Amino acid sequence: MDFSAVQFGEEMLGYDGSNTFSEEGTAYAEIYGGEGGEGFPAGGEFAHDSQEVEFMNGGDYQESQTVLVDGGDRFGVSAVTVDRKEELVWMGNSGGHVTSYLSTELMKYTSFQVHATEEIRDLRSTDAGVLALTPTSLNLWTRQGIPVFSHRSPQLENMQCMLQLGGNFSHRLLLGGHQGSMVEYDLTRQEQTRCHQVGEQGCVILRDHARFVCHGDLTGRIVLHDPRTMRQEHYFQAHTGSLSDFDVLGNYIATCGFSNRMGQMMGDQFVMVFDLRMMKLSLPLRALVPPFLLRFVPGLSSCLAVVSPLGHWQLMDAGQPDNAIMSMSYQVNCSPESVITTFDVASSSQALVFGDNLGSLHLFSTGNKPTFNNFSQETIMPDLPEQVQTMPLTDSTSSIASLPMYYPTSALLSDWPEQYMRARYRPTPPVDPSILASMKIVGSIGYAPNLHNRKRNQVPYKFSRNKGPKSNSNENSTGKNEDGIAVHVPWRYRKMEIKYSKLGMDDFDYDQYNRTSFSGLDMSLPNSYCNPMLQ
Repeated sequence: MDFSAVQFGEEMLGYDGSNTFSEEGTAYAEIYGGEGGEGFPAGGEFAHDSQEVEFMNGGDYQESQTVLVDGGDRFGVSAVTVDRKEELVWMGNSGGHVTSYLSTELMKYTSFQVHATEEIRDLRSTDAGVLALTPTSLNLWTRQGIPVFSHRSPQLENMQCMLQLGGNFSHRLLLGGHQGSMVEYDLTRQEQTRCHQVGEQGCVILRDHARFVCHGDLTGRIVLHDPRTMRQEHYFQAHTGSLSDFDVLGNYIATCGFSNRMGQMMGDQFVMVFDLRMMKLSLPLRALVPPFLLRFVPGLSSCLAVVSPLGHWQLMDAGQPDNAIMSMSYQVNCSPESVITTFDVASSSQALVFGDNLGSLHLFSTGNKPTFNNFSQETIMPDLPEQVQTMPLTDSTSSIASLPMYYPTSALLSDWPEQYMRARYRPTPPVDPSILASMKIVGSIGYAPNLHNRKRNQVPYKFSRNKGPKSNSNENSTGKNEDGIAVHVPWRYRKMEIKYSKLGMDDFDYDQYNRTSFSGLDMSLPNSYCNPMLQ
């Protein structure tokens, strides 16, 4: 529901005047001293079973992270949800901005503006991305911040909540708000399909169940629908005033809200629990904190997290009304003037995320390495830009091989036009006459013995002496291989024998062989052919 126009006191909630919570309403809050006029200390403590209960931060959950969200200096957090697919937390503020945070470290992942003026009313994570609901539009963005679609229609007016059905109806999305109809949207076809009438009190909260679709209205009533036909099957009058929040898990529906007492809307001290097996109210649970928001903890059977607007929260067991309190109160580390506006529980039950009206996000976690989901998909991370290594032109000691190979996309200077090029092929060497003389022809195929023991498909190259490279050395420029065939060896790769004078190495001029600044290696060893590679 939209409580942006409501101001909270320092103790128990109390509402006077209008029993609706639309933007045009004039509801306000005042201090309420409890039933029978009994008072209680500041901070919202309640007496439980006639015993004074001390608030303390104990148990397994601890506040691990607190961050100021994008735009938190101007806008408060209006919606928060934990991603059911990846290790992400999604936050939407009253300025129309959505930000995601990665893992329990709450590192910023993506951030984008959904609407320029309207606030984010609700957020839901899907396979394709995240759905963001504003009062007049439905928007789908990928987890990387790319818009997929934005839907607007005359039926979308002052929308408040949305719900994606499960199982075979996962393509159906229900949209509710402060209007008399519930809009159904098809995520596969990306179009609005039907509108279901829900009454003048509207639909401000939507929850999914294996058998029903549950919605709550402004009069404190919870209605159960058939997910196939959306026909009303049953309803509960949870509160006589208005509904603050409710959640469904298994066979239980837990609610918190306001009651009409002597013409005033007062916050109920009890959490109402309904049993879906018998379709009736179970024993109510008296909480240690003023119940304003609540969620079932998925990993624990019938475990309920109840949150007060001042930041106190505790765990309760909806299945044991006589011994419902499972933990003492935790306290969110927020300023005294802040109000908790929204929160969500991770599917792994290892983390709870709270958002307040001052733009802060608070994370409570348990365990050494908490995760949001038991089996999360890997989050796509942005590609880091490649670090290009630079080298000054005057550096004569660095290796050029350390520079990466550049692959240009445009034409190179060596790419000449075809009219200036001509293909030349290496001519085939003539067959040795000795081979032709010893050849024996059988049919159309000639057979000859391998006179020179050459390997298959190998022919030695014969360089012309006139066009070959000239050598500055007096050594012969040709040599013979194992078969006795003359092979030309370039002068740069020939074995050089250094002849010293009587003075030895001091009288020899090495500069004629090595003009670099690196030290040369003596090539008089038998395996000196590898010296050029080492240099």
